[in-house]
Amino acid sequence: MLSPLGSFIMLKQEIEESKSGIVVQTEDGEGIRKPKGEVIAFGNDGEVEKLGLKVGDKVYFIEGSGEPLKDEDVEYLLVRPYDLIAVVR
Repeated sequence: MLSPLGSFIMLKQEIEESKSGIVVQTEDGEGIRKPKGEVIAFGNDGEVEKLGLKVGDKVYFIEGSGEPLKDEDVEYLLVRPYDLIAVVR
């Protein structure tokens, strides 16, 4: 398993497919599609703890942000705290 360094946050992006198999972003309750993911792990520099994030939290993040990373055929996205825009509570 990978462990993010510094202030990086590792997300497992939630991806939906349309009926025709086209990948689309997750839709919020108002029909607006925004990128969303689950927090898998985060670095230990203390910056993430200030946000009150926990492993397993669902978050929305800025489209196009982050660095994709693959480990054992599982795709993750590494983002910075300033890339996050909301936590689903």
